Amino acid sequence: TGQEDVQTFSSLVACDGGKSKVAEHLGLKRHRADGQSEEPRSEIAVVVNFQNHKEVEDRLLVECPRGATSDEIPLVKRLIYLQGETHYFIMTVDLDVLMKHGVVTSQD
Repeated sequence: TGQEDVQTFSSLVACDGGKSKVAEHLGLKRHRADGQSEEPRSEIAVVVNFQNHKEVEDRLLVECPRGATSDEIPLVKRLIYLQGETHYFIMTVDLDVLMKHGVVTSQD
């Protein structure tokens, strides 16, 4: 139709790990979806939240709290999807995959 579909959303990007000072400042508690309690090794992740309008299409989405793995989604280490007031996605990727695709140019 030639019209742009523009959607507005808010985001918070914090790259300071499980003991996040940003999350602490905002009063957010950390919960691991895999049920483990120890701190994971260093990982690179993308976390995205989209508003859940709770329409038919939203309700049809199935949560994946344990996560899909690289066996199911090539190049992705783990993908977790949860829903509530928002659609919440966490995707982790190995550093070598990011380097291969030019997203990261150095391990330093």
